[in-house]
Amino acid sequence: MEDDAEQDAGPSPDEVIARHARAARRARRGVAAVLALATAVVATVALAGDRIAQVARGETDLSGRFVYTPSSPAHLGRVDLASVHARLLPDWMIAEANVEHDRSRADQAWRRLRSAVAMDRNLLELADALHESVVARDRLSEQARIEWVAWAWNDYLSRHDAPYRLEAGFRVVTRGVLPWSRSYRIEADVRTRLGRARLVSRLDETNVVEPYLGHSSAHDDGAVVVVDRVLAFATHDVWPALDPALDTGHHDRRVRALAPFVRAELERALSRESFALLRSSAIDETRLVDTLDAIHARRRCGSDVVIREIPFHGIRPDTAARLVDALSRSNATCPRVTQTEARTLWDASGRLARTQRLDDALGELTAWVARGVAKHELRHVGDLAHEDPRACPGGLEPVACDEARAYLVSFADPDAGYVSLLGACQLLTSRWRGEGPNEAALAAVTRALLPGGCTGEIPADLPARAADLARTRYGVDVRSDVALGDAFPTRVAIR
Repeated sequence: MEDDAEQDAGPSPDEVIARHARAARRARRGVAAVLALATAVVATVALAGDRIAQVARGETDLSGRFVYTPSSPAHLGRVDLASVHARLLPDWMIAEANVEHDRSRADQAWRRLRSAVAMDRNLLELADALHESVVARDRLSEQARIEWVAWAWNDYLSRHDAPYRLEAGFRVVTRGVLPWSRSYRIEADVRTRLGRARLVSRLDETNVVEPYLGHSSAHDDGAVVVVDRVLAFATHDVWPALDPALDTGHHDRRVRALAPFVRAELERALSRESFALLRSSAIDETRLVDTLDAIHARRRCGSDVVIREIPFHGIRPDTAARLVDALSRSNATCPRVTQTEARTLWDASGRLARTQRLDDALGELTAWVARGVAKHELRHVGDLAHEDPRACPGGLEPVACDEARAYLVSFADPDAGYVSLLGACQLLTSRWRGEGPNEAALAAVTRALLPGGCTGEIPADLPARAADLARTRYGVDVRSDVALGDAFPTRVAIR
C-alpha cells in the first residue's frame, strides 16, 4: 500500500513448500538431506492442517474447491458497495500495512469499514474473517484463508449481480509480511463455453501494482481482464501504430515490423469514425509516449521523475506541479525534465484533451485489444477445468504448455491476432521479463511462427499459422474452442 507494497510479492506458501520439496529431492545424503526433507515434511503437514481446517469451517469441499454458504438473507442494497470498495476497505488495508507506525489509525479504519457493511450480515461475517487473517500474528499461515475470503466475497456479490470485485493477499517485503488489496468495478460479464470473461476497472487508488492485463485462477469462475492495464497498453503501444511514420522511423524495430499489420486490423475492427479520429491524433500520442519514455530512461543516470499515466486527457494539476518542480531541480548532466520535453507534454496533451469524442474512440480501441486478453485467459480456464494428461511437445513443462496454448489462441484471432503478437513481442524483451514458464512458452511459440523473430519478416497469414500450430502441436481447435460471441463489448468506458 505504501512504497514497500509495490515490491515483489515474494514466495507464496505453496511456492515455499514446492521449493523445499525440490531441495529434498536434490539432496543425496547426510545432514543436509535430513534437514531438507524434514523442512518439506513439516511444511506439507502444515499445509494439510490448513486444508483440514478449511473443510471443517465449510470453506472448501473434500477435493479442495472453495465453497461458500451464506448464513443469512442478503441485504446488499443497504450497503454502499462503491464506497466500501473504492475507499473504506483500501484505507483499512493501507493502515494495516503500516500498523507499526500507528495502530489507532488501523483500528479506526476497521471500525468505519465494519460499520459500512454491518447492514448485510453475510458481508459483515466475511469482513470479520478478512480482519482475522490480516491481524493474525503469522500472516503467511493465513494465505489460503485470505484467498478464500476474497473468493467468497466475490461469489456472494456475483450471486446478487453486484458489479464489484475484491482481490487480497499478503506480500513479503523487507519490513515484513504486508496485506494488500485491489478493488474493481465489473464493467462487463460475458458467458462463453469455457466460462465467464469479466472486464473490470480499478476502483481503489492505492499504489498496489496491477501486474497483468488479465488473469485466471483455479478457484475463480472464469477470466478477468483489467481494463486499466489494457488501456495503458493500447495507448502506449497500439494507438501510436496508426502513425505511418512508425513504419520507418521508430526506434523499436518490433514496432516498425508489426505496425502495418496492427493498423490494418484496427481499420477493419473499429468504426470508421473512431479509426479516423485515432489515426489523426496518433502523432500527438506518439510524441507523448516518446517524451515519457525519454524521461523515464534517465532514471538510469539518477533522475527520479516518473509520470505513470499518459496524459491524453491533459496535464493534471499534480502532474504539472511535478513537472515544474523537476524543471527547477534539473541539471545538464542528467536532467529530470528538459524545457523541450515539458513543452511537448503540455502542447500534445492539451490538443488531445480538446479532441471531441476521443474517449469513445479509445473505448472502442480498448475493447478490441481486450479480445485477445480474454481469449488468452479463457484458454487457461479451460486448461484448469480439464487437465491434459499428455506430455507437452518440445519439452515444455505443463504450466508452460498451458501458456503456449493460450498465446496461440490469441494470435489465431483473425480480428486481433497481430495486436496480441505486439504485446507478446514487447514482453519478450521487457526489462521485467523473467525466466519462468510464461517466457519459455512465448519463446517456443514465436520461434515456430516467426523464424526471423519479432523484428524480422512478419507473416501475412499469422492467424492461420497460429491456428494450425495450436491444432497440430497442442490439440486446440481455436475456431470453436474460445468463441467470445456477440456479447463481448465493442466499447468500454474510459474513466
